[in-house]
Amino acid sequence: RALTNELEYQANHDSLTGCANRFYFETRLEALLQDVKISKRRHAMCYMDLDQFKVINDTCGHSAGDKLLCELTTHLQTIVRKGDLLARLGGDEFGLIIVDADAEDAEQIAEKVYEFFQSYVFQYDDNAFAVRASIGFVQINEHSGQISEIFSAADIALYAAKDSGRNSLSFYSATDESMNSRHQEMSWLPRLNSALQNDRF
Repeated sequence: RALTNELEYQANHDSLTGCANRFYFETRLEALLQDVKISKRRHAMCYMDLDQFKVINDTCGHSAGDKLLCELTTHLQTIVRKGDLLARLGGDEFGLIIVDADAEDAEQIAEKVYEFFQSYVFQYDDNAFAVRASIGFVQINEHSGQISEIFSAADIALYAAKDSGRNSLSFYSATDESMNSRHQEMSWLPRLNSALQNDRF
């Protein structure tokens, strides 16, 4: 039983930081999307990407980057609520599912995460790094569609945050003209790749 529990933990958690991994994050998000169609509950998702993370790895080595990710996870866990889900989605990308929160409450939690990054300094040996992040935010409700659409919306909001100069929080809006433009641009990538592979130019 102990071995089974250990294997289950390893399957659902990031081996470096100990928070949830992408697999568990997507599993939980899918379950919430299925439920929200019936229950009309409200959730939200934050997609976080550290700005200039490569600088820390290049300057101090990957051990410094690993220490930062672990330290950052510990700090973020103290900010989010007990029922929310923080996950490392890969590399220096993190995801946060804000569970059972209306639009205003969810945005306040996202703002708290953003405010944390405004003063977070990572110390390693004699080096100090101001760690900042670009954050994309998207609401989750009965109209949200499939999990791929949630990630797409969060991705668009994240890139809007990057486009505005990084270190910012961007809220996804289906009626925002710049975000619709970004969505159309992103949709061309698979079409172009397909055209290249099939000689359809």
